[in-house]
Amino acid sequence: MSSGKDRLAAILSNKRKEAEAIEGNKAEFRRQALLRNDFRGFRSNLFQPGIVTVIAECKAASPSAGAIVGKYDPVAQAKLYEKGGAGAVSVLTDQEFFKGCLADMKKVREEISLPVFGRTSFLPRLRFMKAWLPGLMLSCSSWRH
Repeated sequence: MSSGKDRLAAILSNKRKEAEAIEGNKAEFRRQALLRNDFRGFRSNLFQPGIVTVIAECKAASPSAGAIVGKYDPVAQAKLYEKGGAGAVSVLTDQEFFKGCLADMKKVREEISLPVFGRTSFLPRLRFMKAWLPGLMLSCSSWRH
């Protein structure tokens, strides 16, 4: 079994390769991101006086546990979260370690009215711009180097 440090090193190595692979598209990603104006009220959904709200997470796997659901359907999961009163939905977009992708996030955003929070294990600025294209509201990175 690999240690947490080994898993983190593998994740960071993978993310560096992903960033290098899309480096040439940076200008186009930025251009398309700047054209977007279809944002949702993330802050207003989460910070309401007297109401406790949560960011619910759609996730198929984790580096330490492996697969955590049998048949991953992020849209169905997100719809349940929305119906249950979540203030926003986080969709894991890392393919290698969390078995998610940007397409999952796009599908979720198309099907629910809540703000969508895209999440990956490592997110250099370039990947952040790429994530804006399918409708990312905001992004979170689990680790930094």
